Amino acid sequence: MNKITSLTNPYIKKLFLLRDRKAILKHQLFLIEGENIIKEAYKCGLLTELLIINEKSGINYDVKKTFVTKEIINKLSMNKTNVGIIGICVFQPNTYDVNSFDKIVILENVNNPNNLGAIARSALAFGFDAIFLMGESVFQYNEKTIRSSQGAVFTMPIIEISNLKKLDKFTLFYFILNETAKNYQEIELNKKIGLVFGNEAKGLSSTLIKNNFNNSVYIPIKNIDSLNLAIAASIAMVKFN
Repeated sequence: MNKITSLTNPYIKKLFLLRDRKAILKHQLFLIEGENIIKEAYKCGLLTELLIINEKSGINYDVKKTFVTKEIINKLSMNKTNVGIIGICVFQPNTYDVNSFDKIVILENVNNPNNLGAIARSALAFGFDAIFLMGESVFQYNEKTIRSSQGAVFTMPIIEISNLKKLDKFTLFYFILNETAKNYQEIELNKKIGLVFGNEAKGLSSTLIKNNFNNSVYIPIKNIDSLNLAIAASIAMVKFN
């Protein structure tokens, strides 16, 4: 087994940079933590190496293993409860045929990583085919996104787009907080549908709402002004499960 004991080792310095999106894209690698998430990454063929502090670790995946110190794990970890194992995964850019999808979620300016992770988890559970990200949305391999998705981001296609032109074959429904819109429960099922949600605090941009108000829908609620974005998206997805 390989061993690294120095915090100033060039490889460790490189791995430390993988907290940043630009570094992940440059090196085509990202870090993961947690036994369940490591297991999912291995099943998906993404796991390439394990950094461990115990050479007798019970995780017996057929990948390269490198023995490191607790100090190195602490330097690389973003999780206070790390048990001494960090996985290194290969980044695989999405290749896709949008016409192969029937049920999709579109997120505009969604910058909370926990919300994206939870939505990915629900999308996988409710049989959705892909998630599209528009605007200033969070990166799918953000550590918090991976953790909150429980590995769903490894199998759920998450695709960045600049506009909705490629989705013109889908009937899109824009979720807003306005009861003059149509109740989402009245949505007619179409073969290709997309559910569009906006920023956690501000909702959809005024441009999207203005141009698509006829296809705007709302989720009726009582006693409170709004729902958490991931919960709202999950409620909507249930209808198409």
